[in-house]
Amino acid sequence: MPSQLGANLMISVFMDNPDRSASPAVRLQHALNAAQLGSWYLDPLRRVFLLDARTKEIFGAPENETTVEEFMTWVHSDDVERVWAAYRAAIDAAEVKRRYASEFRLQPRDGKVRWVQTFGLAYFEDDGRGRRATSVVGTVSDITERKEREERERLLMREVDHRAKNMLSVVDAMARQTATINPEDFLERFSKRIQALSANHDLLIRNYWQGVDVEDLVRAQLAQFAGLVRSHIFIYGPKLLLKPACAQAIGLAIHELATNAGKYGAFATAAGRVDVHWGTDGDTFTISWIERDGPPVSAPKRRGFGTIVIEAMAEHSVDGKVDLQYAPSGAVWHLTCPSANALER
Repeated sequence: MPSQLGANLMISVFMDNPDRSASPAVRLQHALNAAQLGSWYLDPLRRVFLLDARTKEIFGAPENETTVEEFMTWVHSDDVERVWAAYRAAIDAAEVKRRYASEFRLQPRDGKVRWVQTFGLAYFEDDGRGRRATSVVGTVSDITERKEREERERLLMREVDHRAKNMLSVVDAMARQTATINPEDFLERFSKRIQALSANHDLLIRNYWQGVDVEDLVRAQLAQFAGLVRSHIFIYGPKLLLKPACAQAIGLAIHELATNAGKYGAFATAAGRVDVHWGTDGDTFTISWIERDGPPVSAPKRRGFGTIVIEAMAEHSVDGKVDLQYAPSGAVWHLTCPSANALER
């Protein structure tokens, strides 16, 4: 069905096109325009290129005709040797393959490097020892956008690989520490920590790894206590975006603080409250977790994985400083660091 529709559309175009009786050369030019291709002709004997209008535009050529030597001055210095090799191969009478393709860069114009792709087909006369190339015809297209897209994809794949390895390292450390320090409830604690990581990851994916809004991150980690927001949990601060690596660490820290508050702190009583706020002061970023009106708390007798996440991991992720206090009214946690270390510009 789609092919029939396409055929009908093509018939309609030709029926409505006043140039349907145009010469083959005109129709060929229409096809080149549709494909955004330029065409060129090489006279190997004179070592001269003849360029059509689109080819001139792509190469930035001042004239319709140019020598091979001048053409090579338009090619990026890192690609000149390769293009010369392609040129010699194209007109080599010993080459069985006459058609060739080449991709190369042009010298920067307006500070931007541009990529082109050329296809050529050589024609020869005579046979045996007297065989020689008499002409080469071909096309050229600007493939800068494609190359830039491919480069972005390569960078993305390297970044995904790097982040996946980091994530696996975090999961490995989390499993080892949880099993060593809390073997009695390993599955429950480990499962919840994986869920916290997953919540962070979902936010990063949603934002294409370009940063995470602080409020979104806090709310995601407090999802299990969502019913307490505005009655016992107060979240406030300006709209700021955390860098991906920082979002992972700070999100885990908020998760551990919330878990502790649910077991021993402000969330364990009806009167308890938690303030989570953040902001910047000059070149400094601060995020705080402050519990009030909960049961009396005291510093843990042993340093568990949660404490490592709340202090060491959070500090390391932003090259900052954590101040953790177990005040009589509840735990107080402040993370302070240079804004440039934690926030996207």
